[in-house]
Amino acid sequence: MRARAFCLHGGYAMPIRPYLQGQAFDPDTIRVMGVAFENACRELGIRKKHDAVTNIVARTVIDMAQRGFRDEGSLTDAVMREFRGGPTPSRPRGP
Repeated sequence: MRARAFCLHGGYAMPIRPYLQGQAFDPDTIRVMGVAFENACRELGIRKKHDAVTNIVARTVIDMAQRGFRDEGSLTDAVMREFRGGPTPSRPRGP
């Protein structure tokens, strides 16, 4: 089964895969990154499919996933903290 990872813009899908630039992630992490990308795009009110802002959001999602944020909620929160100027932990906190 192929992982669905996209950001919806006016009914169009915006996949995160093109932004991975050869970086390897397991299918579940790609799915989580796609959901976080979609959530961040929606919260930030991004409407354009291919622009510099969308690219920055995608790169931020990937960066936060590389730092260890691997569930939808914490990854989305970490991305949004980056855009809102709040402190972002270097790694997610354990239980």
